[in-house]
Amino acid sequence: MEEFIEVVDVPLTLSEVAGGKPLPERIEGYFLLHFLRQKDGDTSSRDAAIREINFSSCGFRARLGLDLHECCAYMIKTFA
Repeated sequence: MEEFIEVVDVPLTLSEVAGGKPLPERIEGYFLLHFLRQKDGDTSSRDAAIREINFSSCGFRARLGLDLHECCAYMIKTFA
C-alpha cells in the first residue's frame, strides 16, 4: 500500500484509536486507520503531500540577511 501521510494526520489517528471524536471544524488531516484498512484497488483521498519549512526564527534569517517572507520553502510530492 502506498499512501501519503502528513504530521497533521497523527493526532487525528491517535484520537480515533482512543475513541475520541474531534470537532469537524478543527480537522486538518486524515484518519490513518482508514488507509490501513483499505483493500487493494481502493483509491487514496490524497493526491499529494505538502511540506512547509519556515526558518525565520532559528537564526538563519539573520545570518543570511533575509526578510521574514523569504524564509519559507515549500515542497510538493506527488505519486507521478
